[in-house]
Amino acid sequence: MSMKTKRAVSEKQKQALNIVWGGKCAAFRFDPAEFGRKLHIDHVVPLAEGGSNDFGNLLPIMDKFNLFKSATRFPKEMEQSFLFLAAGRRNEVERVYAKLTHKPTPIPSMKRVKESQREQIIDNLIPTARWDLEKTKALVNGWLTGGMNFIKYHAMEFSKTYRQCVMKLTNLCLYDKDFQGIKTA
Repeated sequence: MSMKTKRAVSEKQKQALNIVWGGKCAAFRFDPAEFGRKLHIDHVVPLAEGGSNDFGNLLPIMDKFNLFKSATRFPKEMEQSFLFLAAGRRNEVERVYAKLTHKPTPIPSMKRVKESQREQIIDNLIPTARWDLEKTKALVNGWLTGGMNFIKYHAMEFSKTYRQCVMKLTNLCLYDKDFQGIKTA
């Protein structure tokens, strides 16, 4: 994904990088929040020096480190090391970014969903800021099995309200108030 003409890194790019790097600083491998700091997305080679918004040039690093660096370049060995780190996770970041920017195709009717589609639906899920992947998969799997009854009786297992579960399914284009689960033959 190359975006040389665009200056700012998009929110979806930031989200993809943070998901792949686990919310940790790529340079120091820790969560900056533990130290009262934030993550910034750094252009290893600054845009002013010919760098790009390509995932092979972007890393999440601690804000203080990024602000100290500003628009200058890292020492050559460090820059090469960071470019190597970014390149090592580039394909993974691009896959997550593609999922984040992909609009799910609405299923015309939940009544027509078949058991054979369960795995495909679950494989296309990604974590979000409010829903980790494990809870999202459990919610969707339960929904496909039990429909509305599942949500009514199991929302608290996800530390979520009934409304939050319905909204998550709505955002995934899976919600249907009359759905009672996949019918097995």
